[in-house]
Amino acid sequence: MLRSSFGAVRRALAVPAARGMAVSSQSVLYTAKGVQADQSLSMAEETFQLDAPGGSQVLVKFLASACSPHDIASIMELHPPSTGISSSTVRRRYASAQAVEPFSTEHSLPSAPAIGGLEGVAVVEAVGSSVKGLSPGDWVLPAPGVGTWRTHAVVDAAALTPVPSDIPAEYAAVLGQAPATALRLLDDFGKMSDGDYFVLNGAESLVGQALIQIGVARGLKPIALIAMEGEICWMSAHLKAIGAAVVIPYEHVSTYQFQEIVAELPAAKIGFDGVGGKSAAAMAKVLPKGGTIVSYGAETSEVYLIAAGRETKVVGFSYPEWSAKASQADKATMMVTLAGMVKDGTMKLLLETMAFRDYQLALRLAREWRRERRIVLTMP
Repeated sequence: MLRSSFGAVRRALAVPAARGMAVSSQSVLYTAKGVQADQSLSMAEETFQLDAPGGSQVLVKFLASACSPHDIASIMELHPPSTGISSSTVRRRYASAQAVEPFSTEHSLPSAPAIGGLEGVAVVEAVGSSVKGLSPGDWVLPAPGVGTWRTHAVVDAAALTPVPSDIPAEYAAVLGQAPATALRLLDDFGKMSDGDYFVLNGAESLVGQALIQIGVARGLKPIALIAMEGEICWMSAHLKAIGAAVVIPYEHVSTYQFQEIVAELPAAKIGFDGVGGKSAAAMAKVLPKGGTIVSYGAETSEVYLIAAGRETKVVGFSYPEWSAKASQADKATMMVTLAGMVKDGTMKLLLETMAFRDYQLALRLAREWRRERRIVLTMP
């Protein structure tokens, strides 16, 4: 059954298997969607023939691939992508409130069976005759949907974004999603100046860590909201060490002590919401009247309420949509910027590497709620 599944995937992906060099390839496949990830995933190993890439094709060998809650959520179809922010005015007891629907930006994966993995980094081994701008030895980030939980692939060049090769492979493997989302949020919303404050929730996430560090590099002051779960004391200390001006559990936003702190600070210019629910509602209380929340995803399906008198504006941002429309040149420029921060030490992410063969353990660990470190699988 395992080999027949792999054969189906190979045919579905149109991997050539007639002539060329024999390659021993390993892949992790999902055989169904909408079910528990560990019930639909299996590893297949098979030696097959790869033709030299033709036309616009590129042969790549994967170096590292991320294993994250987003991979699991996409396979299980937990949060179907939203078409936009939806809110309405509702009446609660004696006051009106703004009810905001959750906003999801999860990637849509190909139909099963297919190879899993949303993000990773690969090295180019050969290019087709019409490929421009890529050469053997270049590092590239495949677009989500290509499938990164494998050792080799033949991919269309249009689905590859170059990334500098002078940073650790585990960092390169994750730059194309979370840090890229953070960069777009700060570039595209709420133009801020040196010394300005902004607020973010889910600060312990990879997007949150990147938002803090990119913001600090620009002279901004992040107010980081976290959840009272996991190693909260350790995480709070880490976020302060990478530059957060204030770190507080979102559950404590309404306390007198926190209100006393923010009263002495300039008003936050904008809020970045990657959680939704009660955390987003708490964020609205940190912003001044008429403030803006940019939602780039939600971890919950819970509708949250904001007092109508706050006049908070909530807008949505979908990085998958932005990436689908952006030019390869724009995405490559972003990767140069982010890789430069990694290289000079101004961006440090909490990552943990594991061998590709240990993918089942990696999946179990990736499901841990509020896990501090993102797992990256290293290829043989």
